[in-house]
Amino acid sequence: MVMLPDGFTFNQANLQDFVDCPRRFQLRYVQGQQWPAVMAEPLSEHEAFVRRGAQFHCLVERHQLGLPVAEMASGLSDSVLCTWWDAYLGFEMLHTLPGERFPELRLSAELFGGRVMAALDLVVVEPGSRVTIFDWKTYGRVPRREWLAFRLQTVLYLYLVAVVGPGMLGDWLKPDMLSMVYWFPVEPGLPVVFRYSQQQQQEDGVRLAGLVQAVLGGSGKDVWPLTSETRLCEYCQFRSRCGRGVAAGVFGEFGGLDEVVGAAGVLSFEEVDEVGF
Repeated sequence: MVMLPDGFTFNQANLQDFVDCPRRFQLRYVQGQQWPAVMAEPLSEHEAFVRRGAQFHCLVERHQLGLPVAEMASGLSDSVLCTWWDAYLGFEMLHTLPGERFPELRLSAELFGGRVMAALDLVVVEPGSRVTIFDWKTYGRVPRREWLAFRLQTVLYLYLVAVVGPGMLGDWLKPDMLSMVYWFPVEPGLPVVFRYSQQQQQEDGVRLAGLVQAVLGGSGKDVWPLTSETRLCEYCQFRSRCGRGVAAGVFGEFGGLDEVVGAAGVLSFEEVDEVGF
């Protein structure tokens, strides 16, 4: 049985790593290896993308906590960030939605023999009626709905809220009262909405349990399988370690920024303290 570091928590990023490439999961989380390779070139563009995304998330969090719009906008100098911010302020679906708001909510629970955590950009709760999860995606374009549906973020976030939500909010919360909205500032009028159900929760539970148990039951000595999708290796920091090439992939050329993020894990806001239930 594999030995994970003390305090290890499963989240959408490391579970996606395991799905994309078990070997990458083994190197990064089981063996704790740090490999110096960059994930994408040009490095300056990659770093600017990460920095701008983090700034946007911070702005939205502050706004949802009640800070004045004028005060926040006065410090913006990045033209792209300004465009995103204006698009966010015009996102009527969000701003007209009734309910209590919980920005940057961290949830965790003991599930499937391990601890599982989700970092939610925003949760809007209308008691007795519905719960909506919002996630801000600063990608270069809107990815395919099918791609988002299969990602571990969609699976884990909805499942975890369905599991721990009744204990937080009350027994009124049922799976069909949950939905998740991905919103893209580059296409503000095209949010992608997933509505939940009891059947979907059951299916997601089976999938998540299988993944967690596959990790926990992995060999502590053998080399775990490398991905068969070698395009992913171009955006992986371990590509030279695995003999899958030396040069980094070109930033933004792997089917759009959405799949670069998925392939390389370049943007994760989950390595933060969580709230346990």
